[in-house]
Amino acid sequence: MPAVVTDFDGIADAIAADPLPDTLSPAERFLLRHVPAGARRALDVGCGDGSLTRALAARGITTLGIDASPRMIALARARAGATSLLEYRVADILADPPPSPVFDVVVSVAMAHHAPLDAVVKYLASAVAPGGTLLIQDVTSRRGLRYLPVNALAWLARRARVA
Repeated sequence: MPAVVTDFDGIADAIAADPLPDTLSPAERFLLRHVPAGARRALDVGCGDGSLTRALAARGITTLGIDASPRMIALARARAGATSLLEYRVADILADPPPSPVFDVVVSVAMAHHAPLDAVVKYLASAVAPGGTLLIQDVTSRRGLRYLPVNALAWLARRARVA
């Protein structure tokens, strides 16, 4: 994962150079709607600049954000402000054990495709408390003619959001 870390360190530098207000992606907003009302502890794996992590904390949930990119974690910390509900750590899910204790809700957005899926799912699932919730969103590739209608609709939907 060193190449991924290098890439995301560069992305963090670019974000820091041209800061924008916190804006959640449609996927992040969707996942937030599925966070259980009683959740008290959350883990955001692949937290990036921490937008989703901060949104979870804004709901009163003690939240830990982890990312393999040290610069993303530095950016997330800089944007967090002073709150006891947030913590950020540099962690590599392929090398480091899941944080303890376990969490009521574990979220991951657009991170799973950067590592072997079986390792990602094992890591994420091991961090969920019994009765807890695991929410994963990631990219998918649909190749071939049979997916042409679905891909065309997805393209139109993206264009409509941009316009």
